[in-house]
Amino acid sequence: MKKTKQIKKVAGYVLLASVCGMMAYMPAQMKVDASAAEKNSAVIQAQAVKKDNQNFTVKEESKTGTMKASSDEKGINGCSISYKKLAVITLTDLDATGNSDVSSAIQSALNYAKEHYDKDTMYQIQIPSGDFRLDKHLFIYSNTWLSLKKDSRLIKNYPNQCMIKSNGNGEFYNGYTGASNIVIEGGIWYTDIKDYKPGQESTAIRFGHGKNVYVKDVVVDGNMDGHHMSFCGVSDITIENCTFKKYVGGNNKEAVQFDICHSENIAGEYGYYDDTCEKNVLVKNCTFDGLSRGIGAHSAVYGVYYQNIMIENCKFSDIDKQAVLAMNFKNFVVKNNKMTNVGSGVDFRYYNLEGENFYQPNQGTVSKVSAEADIKITGNTIETKLSENQSNSYGIYLFGGEAGGVTYRIKDGVISNNKITSAAHGIFLNYADEITVTGNTVSKITLNAKSAPSNGICLIASNKNKISKNVIGASSGYQIIGHGISIRSKSKDNVISDNKITKTKRAGIMVADGSSATLTKNKITSCMIYGIGSENAKVNAYSNQISGCKSTGIAILNGSSSCQIGKKGSGNTITKSGQNGITVNGCKTSKITVAYNKVTSCKNIGISVTAGASAACKKNTVSKNAGHGINVDGSKAVISNNTVSGNKGNGLNLYQKANVTVAGNKVAGNSRHGICATSSRGTISNNKVTGNKGIGICLLQSKFKVKGNQAKGNKTAEIYKK
Repeated sequence: MKKTKQIKKVAGYVLLASVCGMMAYMPAQMKVDASAAEKNSAVIQAQAVKKDNQNFTVKEESKTGTMKASSDEKGINGCSISYKKLAVITLTDLDATGNSDVSSAIQSALNYAKEHYDKDTMYQIQIPSGDFRLDKHLFIYSNTWLSLKKDSRLIKNYPNQCMIKSNGNGEFYNGYTGASNIVIEGGIWYTDIKDYKPGQESTAIRFGHGKNVYVKDVVVDGNMDGHHMSFCGVSDITIENCTFKKYVGGNNKEAVQFDICHSENIAGEYGYYDDTCEKNVLVKNCTFDGLSRGIGAHSAVYGVYYQNIMIENCKFSDIDKQAVLAMNFKNFVVKNNKMTNVGSGVDFRYYNLEGENFYQPNQGTVSKVSAEADIKITGNTIETKLSENQSNSYGIYLFGGEAGGVTYRIKDGVISNNKITSAAHGIFLNYADEITVTGNTVSKITLNAKSAPSNGICLIASNKNKISKNVIGASSGYQIIGHGISIRSKSKDNVISDNKITKTKRAGIMVADGSSATLTKNKITSCMIYGIGSENAKVNAYSNQISGCKSTGIAILNGSSSCQIGKKGSGNTITKSGQNGITVNGCKTSKITVAYNKVTSCKNIGISVTAGASAACKKNTVSKNAGHGINVDGSKAVISNNTVSGNKGNGLNLYQKANVTVAGNKVAGNSRHGICATSSRGTISNNKVTGNKGIGICLLQSKFKVKGNQAKGNKTAEIYKK
């Protein structure tokens, strides 16, 4: 009896058709071309076939279907599989107790799909509920949909080798021309890892040299020294709602691996070594638990790039090494994932130490090394741990470098709105340029290596980056073991703005080692050392608010040059520092300017220029500090047009061979002398020195030209010279 076609949902699935009492289902999330089905409202022609040597029936239907993923990221769409006819293969007489081998029975159905291949027909092989023992691995071919029930469990009962792989033995393809349009849906792929022995390496599910692969609702439970799932030279992949769990072994393998067809050692049986690698990959809503690594690639070829890959809404927990390892990726998105108790969060590399796992391209491969990366790492929650097997327990790591006279840089990307607690650096850029790091929260950094404690955000040899609107530190306790933001190793032209940094055990922001940066509108509180530090660097600092740092608010140190600390309309505010408000120490260049800043209520000196430094201090407001207002000790300075009042020491203190021009300042109401010079020289002119509790202008063993000053109302004397 023929039945007309119906389309309706049944228990989360779409019922495509009922023919002679036999039914074919498609997951509701997979798109069905209903309009085409409506047009074909005539009778569905179907046939059930069962031959003596087959343990299955075949029902062929004129059915149109589409399995298509989507994302909101440009160029990343995953698979797109469509067909005009559906042939449903139902396996019968399978031992569902797990007591006998069913691999030959399942393989016979897979072979039927291969032997009857038609570009318009999808073969859906249905495996019922139960435990099914596999004594050998399976091969899957083009236009095949292997559909398992949620409680269907395939049990591996042999060492080494995979459970299922695309293409057959001895079949070699180049590019993306191998088995394609493959769907694996549902079920549990199980390997018992209790009796693991070294050398039992295997990968459960493997694809190579093909395109359009959809893996959905699959659980891969257990793996020994291999990958739960591996892709080698495959494009247009969707992995959705899958779980990968349990790993034993010492090979540090990704649960889901992306690989490149470069050599026998890497690609193995996928033969044609043309440096084909993955592109257009969508991984979403998956779970990774109890693994060595989560997902990614640990092999790459210089100048050949994995492209258009997104990992979204996945959960990673108890991962020994990286949750995500990406070597040579372009247009790469990691979005809205949760990573808990992982050795490292997102590890992105265009270079590896000593060239390990980076290879020169095969002869004939067209390759060009490019820094353009187009990275987007956003909305993730990352919690890293110290692990014996993971040397760099960073939250997010962009890693370039130099090898063989070639510099491998990473350029162009966004790291935004991530929440990070990390054992080592929260966000680390190494040889990375033009990256925007914004809106992230780095609340805790715990690793305290003796030579290099870890920082909230760290830049090494990285240029033209924008670090803005990040929150670093926590209100309770000193949770950041190093600097809030560290910029080192000749990192040039970075802009650090609108960040909130609190309670770091070192500086809020530290710029060093020949680096340069512009620091604007940052709010820095209660750091253990400096609010802002510059050592042998170039820093421009404008409109920053720095309060309660245990040492100095802003410290310009040891070889720093061409630094501008404040400018008209954009001065810095420094309050309640444990020592000085601003210190310029050991900087012998004449290009350091401290201007338009407000320095108040610090526990020692307001502004201090010492140790042979050279600086211009102008139009600053310096008040209510516990020591001198402005101090110049053994250095050269121009002190002009500042307002210096209410300090507990001298207003201006010039000491120990200082060479100073003091002009146009207002010095009033300080607890000791207004201007005091000891063993120094220079010019003191056109200053207003009033109401100080000691001498207005006090010159001790000093040689100054004194002219045009107004000194009055000072308690002890107006001008004194000895």
